[in-house]
Amino acid sequence: MSNTQEQVRADGAGATAVSNRDVVRLSVNLANDVAGALKTLSTSQGVSVTEGVRRAIALWKLVSDELSKGNKIMVVEGEGDNAKFRELILL
Repeated sequence: MSNTQEQVRADGAGATAVSNRDVVRLSVNLANDVAGALKTLSTSQGVSVTEGVRRAIALWKLVSDELSKGNKIMVVEGEGDNAKFRELILL
């Protein structure tokens, strides 16, 4: 990895506010463990469950867009010469 690294925010920061006419209300069915994870993550980040879903979708779109360009999604553990790289593979 080069010294110059691009960081991409997937939390929707900078997104413009939408009016009620621009909002679609959805109902989804989630397994208990998935709903629990969503609630736990949302609470730990100090956001609503709706915002948690928005962020998850933003991240999914980011990953999908990058993969469609032929890019790889990597997890970097550690820093410098001790860094370990793992490729995230989605099935």
